[in-house]
Amino acid sequence: MAILAVCPYCHEGKVRAPYQAIGQSATCPRCHSCFTIVASTEVVKMPASSPAVPRPPISPVAPKPPPSVTADSPTPNPATASDTPMEVETPPRRAPSPVVEFAPTREYAAPPPETSFLIGLVALIVAGVGFGLSQVAYGRIAMSLVCVVGLMVGLTALFLAERKYIVPAIGTAANAIGLIFVTFLPTWLGLKTWLPDRRVESPKIVKAVSYDGESALPADWVDSSKAAWQKDDVRVSIKSTMISQIELAGPKNKKMWTKERYLQVWVQVKNSGVARPIEFLGWSFSTAPGALNPTITDSTGKVLQPKSFEGEFQPVGKPEGKSLFPGRIAEQMLLLELPDAKADSLRIELPGAPLGLAETVKLLVPRGSIQYRN
Repeated sequence: MAILAVCPYCHEGKVRAPYQAIGQSATCPRCHSCFTIVASTEVVKMPASSPAVPRPPISPVAPKPPPSVTADSPTPNPATASDTPMEVETPPRRAPSPVVEFAPTREYAAPPPETSFLIGLVALIVAGVGFGLSQVAYGRIAMSLVCVVGLMVGLTALFLAERKYIVPAIGTAANAIGLIFVTFLPTWLGLKTWLPDRRVESPKIVKAVSYDGESALPADWVDSSKAAWQKDDVRVSIKSTMISQIELAGPKNKKMWTKERYLQVWVQVKNSGVARPIEFLGWSFSTAPGALNPTITDSTGKVLQPKSFEGEFQPVGKPEGKSLFPGRIAEQMLLLELPDAKADSLRIELPGAPLGLAETVKLLVPRGSIQYRN
């Protein structure tokens, strides 16, 4: 069954459409306006497959002739003239509006993405892969090669772009930034050398590990201004060496400063391993015979004596035993008398027993590393 949809604008154009087309758009054949198909009161039945039976013809009825008017005929009364029917001129009929069969509108199909967009997206992905490869072995070389390929892909996308330049430009810029980092700013990405260090070092020997982590060489005495002392997963370094007054802590969080100046050596212990905890007991100065005490000697041969305080006020940084799990750090202050004014360095020997080691920690502190404060 089909329906006739009447144009709501001109009310003359009609569109024949199937019943399932209700709600779709159609174009008026008369005023060419676009409207939504709705069911009207007229319903058109589709012709059946069997031939239609012809209707019998209707016999025409002859019209009656108008009455003749004679002289004897009475004159019509104007008062009653309204009762007589008047002849009305019928306007000519318009030709029927054409009926157009409805053609369903096509669905709008979005244009396919530009080739440059897809190529630019590939360049952006390549840049991300390059940054990820920077953290593996031979990372600088791998990132350089990958970013060069990504830069070429990004430039190709920019060359092919017609309207959309954003993604190709971002992909090109990401690869260019990667090349700048890997070439001129490698430390920003945690990169060091182009080739990894192939040296196999034994954890059973004492090493001087540089503070930047680029070298670890066997050593007996370690310059504390350049490297840290390490044996196995125990790393010992000098955080600071200072000659100044010291702060004393007493009961109820009361604090005071000494009038005299002393040598303060802050020692830092770190567990640089990944498996076991380290039991750090701390160093102390004992007068018991055979006690393993730290020894600090200046370059003139003077052995610096430890300083202690009587009473409730004690210096901050007293040794405390604690377990150092992997990555954890502990600090302790060694308080000593002032070195000789002519001394140009200090030699610090710390027993390894409080660290669970048999070796003695040997650190050399140059005079330039000693700070002076009033």
